[in-house]
Amino acid sequence: MNNVKDQHKKRQTQTFSQIKFEQFWPILDRETLAWIEIKQDPHYALLSHAQIKRYVLESIQYGEAIAKQHTSKTQLKTLLNLLLQQGVQIKFIDLTHEKNEVRARYIRKPATIEIFRSSLIQIEQFFNKMGYHLSIEDLILLHVYHEWFHHLEETVIERTDETLPRILVKQTGPFKRYQTIAKTREIAAHTFTQHLLHISWSPLLIDQLLLLSEKNITKPQIREKFQELKQQAKTIFKEQ
Repeated sequence: MNNVKDQHKKRQTQTFSQIKFEQFWPILDRETLAWIEIKQDPHYALLSHAQIKRYVLESIQYGEAIAKQHTSKTQLKTLLNLLLQQGVQIKFIDLTHEKNEVRARYIRKPATIEIFRSSLIQIEQFFNKMGYHLSIEDLILLHVYHEWFHHLEETVIERTDETLPRILVKQTGPFKRYQTIAKTREIAAHTFTQHLLHISWSPLLIDQLLLLSEKNITKPQIREKFQELKQQAKTIFKEQ
């Protein structure tokens, strides 16, 4: 990483908290983004609107609550030292993950956070086009915070999905099988990251904009799509 750091030192850099997304792109609120995330859960179709609202909002609240317990961990060096003390290895992976949207991952045993360099580069280039030059520390923190939350879930705190009711996914006669909604963990992790980076927008917004812009969808088309998504989400979150 030294060469990358040297390149960043040659120019003035900004932090994520200085980015004004609304000046460059249509934006989505974090509740709508969280709804988009939970829609990817394999059991989403089994949820009622009331359940969706509860799972999204309580996952956001959980991520915020845990973040407030770790507000002093805002420097990369401090966080990396803490992770080493907790027995967590940090690895930078040169290969692109088979699923391009995977930026980093947490491996439980042995406790490891893997960060894909391709993701660091992709996000850096995305913001460069907006005129922002992010510090390499912030780029790494964006990834590490998210995976650190999953480490905390496995070692210190209760897993997000386990704080919420399991849902019935199959019934055969008297036998019932219940499962958690796994995507609630991602919603909480993104909220945790957002809070510790002191940013007004959810990190999920980056993924949505990259996904759409890489399909050559224009900004007016993205704006229209976002409006549709907001209206759909509103029908869920406005319900009592």
